[in-house]
Amino acid sequence: MNNLIPFDEFSDLWDEVPVVIPDTNAILDLYRNSSLTTEHVLEIFGLISNQIWIPHQVAEEYQNNYRGVISGAKKKYDDVTEKVQTTVQKAKNDVNKQFLRYKGFKFPKINELGDYINTKISEIEAEAARFGDDIIDEISRNKRMLEDDYVKTFMDQLEADGKVGSPFTYSEKIVLITEGDSRYSRKIPPGYEDEKEKDKKDPIKKTQKFGDLFVWKQLLLHAEENGRPIIFITNDNKEDWWVLDKDGNIVSPRKELLDEFSDYSDQNFTMMGLPEFVGHVAKIINKENTLSFLELNATSVLDDIVEYKGWEEVLDGNLQLTSYLIHNGDLQDYVSNPLTDVEIFNFNASKLEIDNVELDGTFVSMEGTFTIVVEATISQYGDRDEQVMITINGYINAQFEIDLEKKEDNIKKNTVKLTLGGFDIKNVVYYDQTGDLDESDMDYQGEELELCSGCGEYKGRGEFRGSLCNACED
Repeated sequence: MNNLIPFDEFSDLWDEVPVVIPDTNAILDLYRNSSLTTEHVLEIFGLISNQIWIPHQVAEEYQNNYRGVISGAKKKYDDVTEKVQTTVQKAKNDVNKQFLRYKGFKFPKINELGDYINTKISEIEAEAARFGDDIIDEISRNKRMLEDDYVKTFMDQLEADGKVGSPFTYSEKIVLITEGDSRYSRKIPPGYEDEKEKDKKDPIKKTQKFGDLFVWKQLLLHAEENGRPIIFITNDNKEDWWVLDKDGNIVSPRKELLDEFSDYSDQNFTMMGLPEFVGHVAKIINKENTLSFLELNATSVLDDIVEYKGWEEVLDGNLQLTSYLIHNGDLQDYVSNPLTDVEIFNFNASKLEIDNVELDGTFVSMEGTFTIVVEATISQYGDRDEQVMITINGYINAQFEIDLEKKEDNIKKNTVKLTLGGFDIKNVVYYDQTGDLDESDMDYQGEELELCSGCGEYKGRGEFRGSLCNACED
């Protein structure tokens, strides 16, 4: 989620002592961060707790979901060394199996090559074991944070301090459910993007889908009663909260929400993601933390690094992507005749998703996935050259050092190392004879299309929940 409000503008708003209202996702996401970042965010929340207010719906959703989130976070740390060792062992088994076949073919010097490769695999096994030893302290800190549950301690304290709102009565819920059915059928925000997913989980009553609407209505009532500006913190980036551009980037809150808020209050209403909020407040109260900032803003940081180097250089500087497209065989499934050459001439829309951030002193490692669309000319044996648009997924790892003395532009550019691989073709669309995209290759026609980062296909704008299409989400 990109920054929406300049610091100076936020600072002026903060002088008005606004009420800070976090959504459920902003709270639950704290369990998914490192112990350093979670403790930093909770420290800031603690220092401004007199301004925080929690809608009852948020408190209820938190209570219903936090145990499952903790369980998933713990499993991540339990699995990390095991997965590394399993991957190495699988590679060893695959290599040994192949060399047993090769020995049967009586290839020259095959035994020497097999011994050499097994020696290298043993060295990798030793490195994997050392990796487990190196990160054991960080794993212990993170698991201790989850077991002690600093987040729940904070939430319990807010409730004890009277910072949690009252629930709706049964009659009030009935009225809101009726209103919600009317709003969702007309795509009036918020919450309609959750309808299909939540109805699957709640097929009888079909009321879970109104969670966002309940949060919104409780926020409006509090704004009306309190008479102060409101800052709503949400990590939800779907179109039933935000106006999105053609690439899915957030532009502004939905106008319908701003108009509805003005019916209840003449004060300012501001929406932003947790990373932006923490960054601004930390600067105001002099609690900035560079490592925490990097983790909270990992996607935008990595995006800036890649854009600085350029996707063409990162992906195909050594012709690694071109080589994959020509020699791997995946692209052959999309052409009629034997593929002879591929020439990439354009790198288009791209999306990054961060899976993990590791912090070790001044050293930072980010791991994730990417989806990118490239345009290329493909040559086939005995056929004319054709232009295509190829959607490709892959893995990305970034490693770099930072200067802790600098608050801005603190990444040491000369230390940046990017590794990309695991390429996988998700979709290929041909251009027709006129140079336009062949719409027969697309699933949707007559409307603006967006790229799904899951399946790599172009879908209609109304078929998305976040960066994934409905089919991938399901």
